[in-house]
Amino acid sequence: MDLGQWIMIGLSVTLAIWFAGGFIYNRRRGETVSRWMVNGMKYLGEISDIAWIGSSASGGRMVVKEARKPFRQVEAVFLLESREILPIWIFNRIRGKTDEAIIKTDLHSTPKEAIEITRYNFQKGQRLDPKTSQEGAPPGMIVSGFKILSSSKGLESDYSKISTFLEKYGSGVQKISIDRKKPHLILRLRLPNLLGEPPEAVFEALLGIVK
Repeated sequence: MDLGQWIMIGLSVTLAIWFAGGFIYNRRRGETVSRWMVNGMKYLGEISDIAWIGSSASGGRMVVKEARKPFRQVEAVFLLESREILPIWIFNRIRGKTDEAIIKTDLHSTPKEAIEITRYNFQKGQRLDPKTSQEGAPPGMIVSGFKILSSSKGLESDYSKISTFLEKYGSGVQKISIDRKKPHLILRLRLPNLLGEPPEAVFEALLGIVK
């Protein structure tokens, strides 16, 4: 066999080994994340529905239908980074993609205002989707590396609870949206930056955002 054939064989073996290792790692990772999420969700109420998405190597979903006030219902989905296929893993790493959780909640009371909280790039600034803002709304404020944009028109709003959450757990937050339409609260979390924290403390702080 010539050099090219040996290279192809070596590449194929490498990809096969990587796939097996990535799958095993993700299965263990899924079980770890699931335990963390379950312990956090239990703080909000009894979990009524829980299932894997595909398998434990991909992600999971859990629902609390009767949650603690001010929440009415909470749905959480966690998605694991694709680690089995090396080229895809490298591409996602370049994009900054990682294990994440998306939490959607309905509240007992409709929020007084819509709020969009996104990571802020201090060098270039970060332009929010104009669909999420309203004409005449204040330009927003910067808190702990995040931009807070509100639908309020000239009203003095208290963002101290949100600021407290961001100061403590901001490294694990990708985006927070509060809306007057259901789901009232949506959070996108970066799990690697939160798994070292007690889940009960994180979800307790989550309650404080809208209390």
